Amino acid sequence: MKLPQLEKRERIVVAGGAAAAVLIVGYYLISGPLEAYQQSRTRVIAAQRALAQAQTMHRQVMESRSDREAVEQLLAVREGSNLFSTVTRAIQTANLTDRAELQSQPRLMANAQAVQISLTGVSMKELVDLLYELFSDNLVVLHQLTHLRPAQSGQGLDCAFVLIQPSTE
Repeated sequence: MKLPQLEKRERIVVAGGAAAAVLIVGYYLISGPLEAYQQSRTRVIAAQRALAQAQTMHRQVMESRSDREAVEQLLAVREGSNLFSTVTRAIQTANLTDRAELQSQPRLMANAQAVQISLTGVSMKELVDLLYELFSDNLVVLHQLTHLRPAQSGQGLDCAFVLIQPSTE
């Protein structure tokens, strides 16, 4: 069977239609995989961000866990230790016994011991030495600084503060 001869104008229209059909089919063939590729790139980038965030969180959890284990080890080493006796020893070491007053505080929080210390007429050096002695090898935290002012006698400082220490009780 022989195809009829087309005129030039008809051949141009047929060629244009064929070219348009090829372009449309080509576009749909390329756009589908291209769109899937772009979506996969977006998902990969999102997954990489999620992985980095998970790794950061993992590091933080592991650091927190190791910090907690270190505190638990310190608590185990000093089990049976009493904050009141620790503070009393530090005050005696600093020679502040006559200018210090200690009071055991009722439990301010669960699993913690608390002691209020009032000092009168102490020098800044004596106060810093006492605090260094208290904080150096003990799990002691300054919970509240009630006051820190010049002494009424005009020599030194008067101060009062509350210390807390975790306990295993």
